[in-house]
Formats: sequence, C-alpha cells, structure tokens
Amino acid sequence: MIYLRRNVFLPALYGGDDVTEHLRALTCLPVKFSGLGIPDPVSTAPINLENSRSACSLIILALQNRTKFKLIDHCQAAHACRIAQRKLRDETNEGTLNQLLLSAPLTKGMPDVGRILERGRDTGHWLSTPGSAIGGTIVGNQEWQDAIRMRSGLLPNNLPSKCDGCDAKFTLGHALSCKFGGPIHRRHDDISYELKSLASIALGEKKSVRTEPLINPGSASVLKSKRQCNDNDTVTSIDDLRGDIIIKGLFERNQDCIIDVRVTNTDAPSYRTRNPYSVIKSQEAEKKKKCLRLCLEQRRTFVPFVVSVDGIIGREGRSLLKQITLRLADKWKKPQSVVAGIVRSRMSFAILRATNYCIRGSRTPFHKVSREIQWDGGSGTALYEISED
Repeated sequence: MIYLRRNVFLPALYGGDDVTEHLRALTCLPVKFSGLGIPDPVSTAPINLENSRSACSLIILALQNRTKFKLIDHCQAAHACRIAQRKLRDETNEGTLNQLLLSAPLTKGMPDVGRILERGRDTGHWLSTPGSAIGGTIVGNQEWQDAIRMRSGLLPNNLPSKCDGCDAKFTLGHALSCKFGGPIHRRHDDISYELKSLASIALGEKKSVRTEPLINPGSASVLKSKRQCNDNDTVTSIDDLRGDIIIKGLFERNQDCIIDVRVTNTDAPSYRTRNPYSVIKSQEAEKKKKCLRLCLEQRRTFVPFVVSVDGIIGREGRSLLKQITLRLADKWKKPQSVVAGIVRSRMSFAILRATNYCIRGSRTPFHKVSREIQWDGGSGTALYEISED
C-alpha cells in the first residue's frame, strides 16, 4: 500500500515524478491546512483506533457487564470525545503545517513554496466540492493537475518554451501577465460573468444586473463645480470611468451598487517582497480612491472585487459575496452556511478556469489565422493544389 501510494498514486495525481517527501507530507493535511485531504492510512490507523475506543467506551463496559448502558450517557460521551478529537487533530495539523513552512524548499527559478502554502488555507474551496456536471464543478485532467501543482508550489507540466503571442520566454509568471492574444481580458471577463450570474439569481431579475456602467453618468462640468478635481484628473478621464457590473437594490432598495473587478498575481516580481493579503488590500484602496467619491456623489455604492489568480478574495469582495449569499439563502429557503459554500465554490471554480486559460490558452492573434474562405468567385480555387492521391 505504501509503495502504491508513493510510486503510483501520487505521481499520477500530480502528473509527474517530482513528488518529494515534503509534498507527500503536505498532501496528507486537510484542505483548510493547505493540503489535499488525502490522509496516510498507515499513520492514521492507530489514532483512529484509539479514537474509536474512546467514543465507544461506555458500550464496551456495558457489553462486559461492568456498567448499565444508557443511551443519553453514550451520546454525551461520544459528542465530547469528537470535540476533543477535532481539537487535537487541528492542533496536530497546525503544527505539521508550521514545520512544512519552515522546511519549505527555496530553489532559484521555482515558486516560493512557503509563500504559497501560507495562503493555501483560502485557495482550496474547489477541492472540497464534489464534481457535478449540473453544478458546473467538473474540471479537466489538465486543469486539475495545473491547479494542484501551483497550489503545492510546483510548476505546471509541459509548458511551451516560447510564448505564441509575443515570442518571449514562456514561464508561469509570463503566462499570468502576458497581454497578447486576450487571455488576461478573458480571465477578467469570466470572473465578472460568474459574479453577474450569481447576482442575477439572487435578485431574481436579470434586468437588475447590467455590465459596463458609467461611474459618472451625469455632466462632468456639474460635478467639477461641486468639488475640486485632483491634479491628475481630467474631464475626459472622469467621463470615461466605467465599472464592470451594476446591481440595482443589492444593499439598499432603489440604490445601485457598482462593482469593479480586478485579478492580480500576488507572486509577480513587484509583489514578491510584500504579503499577498496586503497587496490585495492596497489594490482595493486604490480602486476606492479612484471611484468611491464619484459613486457616492451619485448616491451609489461602490465595491472593488479584487481576487488573486490562485483564489484569494479581498475583504470587500467577501462582503459582496456575503450579501449575495444572504439574498440566495432567503430566496432558496436554505441555511446560510450551505449557500455560502455554493457561492464560494462557484467563484473558486471560475478563478481556477480563468487562470488555467492564461496558461493553456492560445495567444495567436485572430488576424493571423485564416478562419474563412477569402474569395467569392471560383477563380480562387486555383490557390488550392489538392492531390488526387
């Protein structure tokens, strides 16, 4: 069993033979401790046996005629035992994760494993969701392997040597930032679409949610007379500011909420010396500084929805998803905890797929690809030399 786990199962799961002892130990941890939730049965069997004996201690004594069995006493003892076991298990997993963070390998040209594991607690909602075609929670084999390799600090397999858009050296960092061909824009649009879809269902009316709203729908000259613009602001820039989504009546009745989505790579060279959460917080503050006052002057609310490429959602974004969750729970008549899991899972899958497209999607410009016949008359057939063989 140990041989199959080490040499067959885990290499097939990660799509390579680069599974180290450090990675094997990480795989055994639960998802909320940056792992994959695949425990090692050899090491957990003695602990599970002892826990089972503790939970069934009153039944064992009753079977031995050493005490009289009472169901209520057994239920209370088993409940207390489960609570103690859960607390001990969490403490053990926390200690194991801290040890893995201290011993995380740091190799030149490879991702910072310790930095990735620190934020792994908030990036694994998709791992805790059963696959369902109806629920839209099925990912492909390549998407799965790329996602868990990046979550564990490994590079995706079989990356091309050069970018097909700009002909630069193709690395993971380049894939997540190259603007040629449109994958970066599609990543942003896919996450915006998922957010729009959830909001539409929550409010029950698609016409209550629209895209590309003007931040300042009124006259710039009127607004300029009411306040003093900054030196960097111009009338044109104020008029051209747009959000990504506008939702009517989300927080308050008859009040619009404008949402501006931003996807960021917290492992970009300019952010590597900063905490990933502080990067997202600063980008939220940057968007609010740019658009919040303009929205408030129009009696609107503004929410910056900032997420990282691996699934971290900023504080403002979490508040927005919580409000959508409350609306959905009230509409579906389901517990808030259940609906919150669905919303987080949907957003997690949207980020995963959008990020994977940046890695595996084509960047070849459409104008370089012949998509249809370029002539109308029959003379154009002379361009084809079709062999009779």
